[in-house]
Amino acid sequence: EFVEFVEELIVKILEYHREPAASNNLHKHVQMASADLAGSLRQSLELALHTMILQSLAHCILTLDTNFNIRNALTPEETLSPLWMKLARAKMCFNPETFVAQADIGEPPFSVPTHEVPNTGRHGPVMSQFPFSHKICDMLNDPQLQSKVREVEGGKSLQEKLHQTCVSIFGEDMMNSLDSFEGLHHRYLHDFISMQTSPIPGLSVERKQQIYEIVLVTANPTALQSIAGLQATIWENEARLFAFCSLLSCPVIPVAVRTDIIESLLVQSTARSEQTPEGEEAIQERLMELDQCLVGKIFASMWDRFADQALNEVTLQLWAQEISATNSDVTYLLSTSSSSSRYDSLVQSYVGLQLSSIFLQEIAQPFITQQELPNKVVQFRKVAQNCMVHSFPYLRSLVATIMYGLNAEDVEATQRVGNFVRRYVQEIVFGQQEGFTQVGNQSSVDPALVKAFEWIINANEETTVDPSVHILPLHAIDTPLRRVLVHCLVRAMESGVIKSTIQLTTTVGRQIYLQYWEDKLAEQSVSDYVSFSEADVQLAKLPSTHPETPVDWCQYLQSIARCRFMIQSYTKTLITMDVKENSQKVLDRMNPHLASLLFTDHELSGLLAVKHLRNRGGIDSVIDLMELPESITPWIRCNREILAQGDVSLADPFSIVFDKQEYDALCKDIRLVTTSDQDIPSVPYKPQQFISGLFSQVFMNSKHLKADKTKSVIQKWSSSLQMSERALAISNWLVSISTGGLPALFDRTSSRDMLIVQIMTHLANNALSMPDNWLASLLWYPERAGIMYFPFITTNVFAEAVAASGSVGWYLCPKGHPYSVGGCHLPMEMSVCLHPGCGAQIGGRNHVSVRGVRKINQQELDDLTKPGYSLEDAMTTTSRGSMFDGTMTRLFVHCTLALASMITANKKKMKPTLESLRMKSPNDMTSYMVGQARVNITTLQNFMEVGESDAGLVAHLVLRHFCKHKVAADSSYIPTLSAMRSIERQMKLAMEQTSAGIRRKLRSLSGELQQGSRISSACTALGKNWELIHETDSQPSPTLDILLWRYREPVTFQHFARVFAARSGTTERFPLLAAFLREESRLHMIKYTADILAWHRILFEIFPPSSISREQAMNITNAQAIEQNLPKERQIEAFKVLHAYCIAFNECLPMVERIFECEPNPFISGPKGVVDLSGARQTSGGTQMSEDCSVNFSLPSMVRGANDAMSLCTVKLLELMQNAQGEVLNSFTNRTGAALLKNEKPGPCDVPVPVETPSDAEVPSMSYMTDAKILRQQLIVYDRQEDFMPLLQIFSIQSLDYGQGMYLDYDFEKIEAALANTLVGGKMPVKLQIRHFQYHGDVKNAGHLSELHLRVPQKPLTPSVLEAIWKEVDTRDRLMKLMRQVEMCISFIGSIGSTAQTEIKGHTFLHEYVLNTLLIERIIWEEITTQTITQHVQLCHLQSFYMELEEKMYGSPLDKVEECYRAFMDEDLSKEVREHSKHFDLTCLIPILRQFLVQQLCESKWDVDAPLKEYLTFVSASVDLEDLEWFTEHFPASLQLKHTYQFYYHLLTMV
Repeated sequence: EFVEFVEELIVKILEYHREPAASNNLHKHVQMASADLAGSLRQSLELALHTMILQSLAHCILTLDTNFNIRNALTPEETLSPLWMKLARAKMCFNPETFVAQADIGEPPFSVPTHEVPNTGRHGPVMSQFPFSHKICDMLNDPQLQSKVREVEGGKSLQEKLHQTCVSIFGEDMMNSLDSFEGLHHRYLHDFISMQTSPIPGLSVERKQQIYEIVLVTANPTALQSIAGLQATIWENEARLFAFCSLLSCPVIPVAVRTDIIESLLVQSTARSEQTPEGEEAIQERLMELDQCLVGKIFASMWDRFADQALNEVTLQLWAQEISATNSDVTYLLSTSSSSSRYDSLVQSYVGLQLSSIFLQEIAQPFITQQELPNKVVQFRKVAQNCMVHSFPYLRSLVATIMYGLNAEDVEATQRVGNFVRRYVQEIVFGQQEGFTQVGNQSSVDPALVKAFEWIINANEETTVDPSVHILPLHAIDTPLRRVLVHCLVRAMESGVIKSTIQLTTTVGRQIYLQYWEDKLAEQSVSDYVSFSEADVQLAKLPSTHPETPVDWCQYLQSIARCRFMIQSYTKTLITMDVKENSQKVLDRMNPHLASLLFTDHELSGLLAVKHLRNRGGIDSVIDLMELPESITPWIRCNREILAQGDVSLADPFSIVFDKQEYDALCKDIRLVTTSDQDIPSVPYKPQQFISGLFSQVFMNSKHLKADKTKSVIQKWSSSLQMSERALAISNWLVSISTGGLPALFDRTSSRDMLIVQIMTHLANNALSMPDNWLASLLWYPERAGIMYFPFITTNVFAEAVAASGSVGWYLCPKGHPYSVGGCHLPMEMSVCLHPGCGAQIGGRNHVSVRGVRKINQQELDDLTKPGYSLEDAMTTTSRGSMFDGTMTRLFVHCTLALASMITANKKKMKPTLESLRMKSPNDMTSYMVGQARVNITTLQNFMEVGESDAGLVAHLVLRHFCKHKVAADSSYIPTLSAMRSIERQMKLAMEQTSAGIRRKLRSLSGELQQGSRISSACTALGKNWELIHETDSQPSPTLDILLWRYREPVTFQHFARVFAARSGTTERFPLLAAFLREESRLHMIKYTADILAWHRILFEIFPPSSISREQAMNITNAQAIEQNLPKERQIEAFKVLHAYCIAFNECLPMVERIFECEPNPFISGPKGVVDLSGARQTSGGTQMSEDCSVNFSLPSMVRGANDAMSLCTVKLLELMQNAQGEVLNSFTNRTGAALLKNEKPGPCDVPVPVETPSDAEVPSMSYMTDAKILRQQLIVYDRQEDFMPLLQIFSIQSLDYGQGMYLDYDFEKIEAALANTLVGGKMPVKLQIRHFQYHGDVKNAGHLSELHLRVPQKPLTPSVLEAIWKEVDTRDRLMKLMRQVEMCISFIGSIGSTAQTEIKGHTFLHEYVLNTLLIERIIWEEITTQTITQHVQLCHLQSFYMELEEKMYGSPLDKVEECYRAFMDEDLSKEVREHSKHFDLTCLIPILRQFLVQQLCESKWDVDAPLKEYLTFVSASVDLEDLEWFTEHFPASLQLKHTYQFYYHLLTMV
């Protein structure tokens, strides 16, 4: 029967081509024979007929054998072949008219062409087992069909609704046939899985089918007895199927275990299939049993393997990974069965497994030898399997089990036990509260357990051991454990899980509690904080002996925390102010409640305020406020009368640079020589020492010296030291600025300006010590500033954008403008450069670029990065170093250039630098560079959170390190980027070593360095308070009041990020933490992915493709889209989705820095990134996303045009979210993989298994059609205050001792581990498929119509075909819908050039492309198409077809062309056109002419006598006509604009 069927088809094809051609009245086989004779004419005709039959047969196989479909017709099975034949004769599966019309036979070359038979398998090539499954699966698994079936009203089940729909599609007789063949639905399921589901790594199609059958039969015993039943059951269990497949493919679960589980479930499902459940409740009960069965078997397997005697460190670590890898799926399946009686036991088992994972990580691997490990694991398993997490006796038994066999006096071992308890409390007892688990309950905690926790919080050496609550030895209790307990108990009290108040009975417990509240407040903004009140002040002023009850203590400490927070915030404000100029603001900025605290006799609060000033603003900030009237700052208790008013005081760093004894002697000699008649000493001081002494003794005290005497004495002394010319220049410069010999460029009353001169002096000393250093070169040869590269400064905005752009290829257009290519990074489409005023042709075809375009490689980027120093370099940041690296280097460069401009005698040497900086004189340059140095010092202060003098000391320490270790000592000139990068590495290491532990270094230096008179007088004025504000007073046993008001650096995110960046090697050692910090500002966006896609889903439902133009969309608001298009009952839910989307949009859009490559986001303004969709860039009160905003901003679209930026907003947001999640999760995979392979000691039968990073192909694709629950399940949901700050507070390293609060560090390893267990555990990257909306009119606006011939060669439709189409398109509505679909098709073809891997074939029929490539629903297409369109319209006709549709719909746009451009061509011109037109590429020229007529000549704005050839080169966007020989050589130059209309129609007659 199959052979007869194929023969029928071949005959139909031959009959279709039996008519002779109209052009020459010859039949196909005659044309073939005539073109290529083979022997006699008779033999040639026979060969031609034979070839046509073979071509027809090949076409049959090509069409029918998709996914090896023909094998189902030839199978010996009795049921399969008849069904194949019946489907083959059904038009929805095989349309013979279309098939025949597509047969391209008898065309040259006269042979059987080779074609690749289509295969749509998503798991690899699929051999279909069900006839025509590729057609049926596509139709029935269409998401829009699913939506429509669900919307069908009535009380019928989804299966019944789908069956009705299938009957309407296939017909009742066909549906009966499909459902009547027993056993075939297993075959259909195989094909469905192979073609319609995403591949999951580690899961074959066969295994996946087994899993599907298990779930489907459980949910519906008759699911595999009908197509509708199978499909509907899949729809109803999509999330469950995903979870089952995910769990049973998890790579860290052994393959044997997964296989056993599947086999066991298959046996049970076979038994279930024979049972018929009664009612929905019975079905849900069966599904709950199935979910519990799977989860239970996984748990049982894990317990069995946990006690396996063959366990070693590697296998245990892999075992522990199963907890996080399966977390999200297990959580989902447990949540579906929370009402089951077995639920509690499963949760208990799951919690026990999590507890065992903690045991392995904290106890087993670090401290138990290989021989002891199995027995210890078995012992722990017995306790863990019966966990009662909220019970005190259970915790005690846990600790006893762990401690058994350990040396109780071993401090390291017992501290590990303390770590176990800490994680047990945070991840198990309060796990759901703290985000470590998503299952369990928050039932009340055993009061005895709370008392045990309170004992740990308060435990110290003096604490009496209470056997009823004692768990751990004292040396096992560390600060993180206490912090975790306080944190968890406070939150549990707030949520009502614990009813009692924390007992705080010791100093250590009270300090920990106070720290918790202070750190919690530290991240808040004072303007947003409204809880501070007078009651807090009155309570905080009381002595610590006042509180009596636990409630009193908690309230008392919280009040102190609020007062400390307000003091810290107030002093921050003072540090940023010029208090001398704004003394009244010192009072105005003070909170009135804070004033009632500081303006009283509560000395401890005033001292704390001064301590904050000292540690954050330096001693100069304190002195500035001391110099104000006492009525303004009475809280600074000092003797203001003895202050040295007006003196600028700097610490002298040179006493630690040189030998202190020699330097002190030099300073004494300089003072004597300049202030008395003492002779110049004969000691041979080094030039660097002498210059440093000049600064500290002459420059800093110049107002007390006689200028003339000082100048003559120093010059004479300098000569006696036989100093070099360069050293003399520096010496003379210092004397000159000290005695008024140079313009007053420095403010002698400004400590900052004096600090800058001090740094210049140190730089000069380094230049004398390392004359070949690049900074020395810049000082002695300032003209080199224009030709050398500058470390951490030289940059290129484009190079920075390339580095941040990810996986794209970058090119330069012929005129040097950059653009990017996605996909494979090689060009597949042609376009024009969008740089203003350019318009050059870019891109290419088939991976070959157009002429003049070149790809940018690293060398190209280096070439684009120009040497030299510009004004922009003073402020532009680079990505090559940290803020500290860049700012410190800029400070040195600015000081060096300022000094060079002052000491360079030959001003001609300054000319090149002055010209490059666009400055007129050296004085201008000095003034500018000094100004920039002031900014650099402020930036360093803010970044390091230190005072001005301390920031200067850090700069001196860096310069001392440079000189001592000869950093870049042989780099007098930096001519290349590679040399610059080498120097950057040396400098970065030096600055990291210097900045490590900088607060301790600064504190130790404060006692070593000589202080100026201003600081000395301030020390005297403060008296005993001087030691108190430095907390250096002897306090053998500080009182509790002193400890509660001691200075302490609060834990903040900014401080943590700064410490992490400054620490060497952190990026390599902690990849997850490094990636987390890179993406942290964007991580909170990820949770909004589902909200954006949910709004997209509604919009795509409301607006079909091409239903509105961009102009119409501009006038439709989000609210109108809902109110005018959705039924009333759906509007409330739609508005909820819209409001969630608006929040997401407004919060996240500022994260999108660029919309187009290097162009900034036009809808963001101000330094804080304020959303203003009006484009006016208002920094406040701008237009934000709301109900009243245009849908242009919501409908995603990526088509060239004026409004592209609007439609790209949500596209860029989704791309940003996807990348942020992927970056963090990839680093997590790298971390776990690295951990597995680090120091492993596998047993004899064990092999370490590295964890592989999933490729893109392994990541499930998700779109706006994906179920929101599944999507949210995979997204990282992050909130800094909830998810990260508690970890920083818990794992900060900070002493509780007096005088040690300024030193703050972090345990990076524990923070990273906690992040891995909470934030990213069980998550996976998401691959978003963003659907782009097709606007009406985009085809022309984007140039896709005129460019179409570049993608697919075009030819016109014949008039007879067009006439037949217009007879069949019987309504205007049908015409409009048809035009929309054609427009979308053209737009799609025009947009995919850069990603298409194969050339689009022009002979492909339009309806095939629409259904198979664009995936338009068949129902929609069948409503608008006609038989003639199906049989005749191919992709090569699109241009002609669209223009005819447009003319039929709207009338010819050419009718609007002005009369002045319609002049007839005279005889000579017509003759010239006819002679040259044979050379024209009409498929290129006709669309361009039409576009030019419609866009430019419908108004009489151009000179009619202007040459047409010249104008066409200006307006042609898609093709560079000047590069085409037929245009340059043969296009008549005599054609003028007035001939354009007639010339166009003349060309049409030639087609």
